[in-house]
Amino acid sequence: MKKLLLLLLCFPLIGFGQFTSPSVISSSRYELVEMHQNIGQGNTLGLGNIGGFSNSYYWSSSEASSSSKACIKYFGSTTSGVNYFDKDELEYVRAVRAF
Repeated sequence: MKKLLLLLLCFPLIGFGQFTSPSVISSSRYELVEMHQNIGQGNTLGLGNIGGFSNSYYWSSSEASSSSKACIKYFGSTTSGVNYFDKDELEYVRAVRAF
């Protein structure tokens, strides 16, 4: 909660327009999966879970074919792949800064 409050306090300084949520379905990139592999529990870079990823569902910016659903990715030991949840579900989200 403290991190969220700090982030919200900083938004006026850095602007909302520079942040987005990572994609999970794309012809060229799976940004959310790359984040998990590099700074999460995937530990590809050998840094440990410095991104603080949980074994849980994470929203992506990728949309489902239905207007009421969006793509979500589960990182954990029992389920993998992309799921489609109603947009009103409460799950984790990762913001990334566009550059």
